[in-house]
Amino acid sequence: MAEMQNHLFRKACLISLGLMLTGAIAAQTRLEISLSEKNSAGVGLFMQNDPLNKEWVFVRDLQVDQAGKASSEISSGYSGPIQIRTSLNRYTAYITSGKTNRWQLIPADSMASRSYFEQPEGTVKIDDGASENLDYRTIDLWLDTFSRYNYRLFIQPKSLRPALLRFDSLHLRTTTYAGFTEAGKAYYRYQLANLYASSASKSSEIFDKYLSGKVYPSNPHYLSFVTYFFRGYLYALMSKPKNEVIEKDINQKASLKDLLANIHRASPQLQNDTLIQLILLNEMRSWYSGKQNNPLAVLSIINQIKQQALHPLIAEYASNLDASLRRFQEGAPIRLEDYPGSNGTRLSLMSKRTVPVLLVFYIATSKEFLRELPLFEKVLGFHSKEMEIRFISLDNGSLPLPSWVLPEWNIHAGYHHGMMDALGVRSVPFALFVGPNQKLIAYDAPMPSKGLNDWLSKYFKKMR
Repeated sequence: MAEMQNHLFRKACLISLGLMLTGAIAAQTRLEISLSEKNSAGVGLFMQNDPLNKEWVFVRDLQVDQAGKASSEISSGYSGPIQIRTSLNRYTAYITSGKTNRWQLIPADSMASRSYFEQPEGTVKIDDGASENLDYRTIDLWLDTFSRYNYRLFIQPKSLRPALLRFDSLHLRTTTYAGFTEAGKAYYRYQLANLYASSASKSSEIFDKYLSGKVYPSNPHYLSFVTYFFRGYLYALMSKPKNEVIEKDINQKASLKDLLANIHRASPQLQNDTLIQLILLNEMRSWYSGKQNNPLAVLSIINQIKQQALHPLIAEYASNLDASLRRFQEGAPIRLEDYPGSNGTRLSLMSKRTVPVLLVFYIATSKEFLRELPLFEKVLGFHSKEMEIRFISLDNGSLPLPSWVLPEWNIHAGYHHGMMDALGVRSVPFALFVGPNQKLIAYDAPMPSKGLNDWLSKYFKKMR
């Protein structure tokens, strides 16, 4: 799993090595941050794996000195977004390749909701010597943040027109992507209009003007436009008469060939297979998690796109998506031993008995965990001969657990970005069910109040 997470950075290293072998020395990319946030339990550096999947990948923990300063070298050739995460906030901005980037990180309003896993977005003040820090890449992140976290309530509709006018007059400091002007500006205007009011343009007119021509798989702004415009596209097609066959093409036949043919038939406007491959990759993530869908068939469609990709980057995006979806499949390796605990010693989860272990991640302030805790005792009473349990604290708070929780069952991991990213911990309480061979049995196992006891009973009955 750790090897897969570092794929992006190994690739960047190979790019750097190739440049040196050809005698070209790339300028070093460096990030220096100044953090005013106090009492942060940890600071982690994240990059995105690619501009289509936009999955954040953990890079490393940053050591912050007493003055609140930290620095890190950035892989050569990477010029995408960087995210700095603390226990209280997250800060996101684009890195500029080949130079020293200096960021001042300003926490969100102290009255904002605090969560270890849904931190509010702080402000990044970029010291790059320019009078105007706002460029289209920054706007891209701004729009993404506002649409994803539903912050539109804080923006008044009357601000729409000035914002659109500013887009039109904004001087572009970054124009490195082909098709940037037509596709990029169209995306921002279209998404802003949809954030605050219904779009005045019909979808068919937007498609004809901006999406019916050349496809730009390397342009992150174009990809954002495609993602936004075609969100839920397959489900929308299936809602129309005679298009139910699209669902069978994926879940039963797992046939990319038949799927493309039926999309051509159902959407006369959409005949460019390069664009369709991008749309399908964007749709397959939600299809994979859909309860009525066949995850193995979805993975097969993704693999077929990879094998038949009409652009090298589409093959790369398909490979990244496949790796991401397989990351927490049954049988994936789970190793706490790769990470230090809050006392500096390596973590360990394995029981001396050859039985599965339920890993329950918590923080001391979680009211939901406190409600679930007595119910875990009842579950263990039913299955004590078949399994064990470990409670893993993700903060440095001291929470005295009941006497039925043996000391060795309570593991103090501390707030470790790398571990939480590797194990997919997205909320608390959160549970993984791991076999004695340190292989994953179930990701996001149910809590006791959500039927954990019945779920375990069915599992052990099946294994007998």
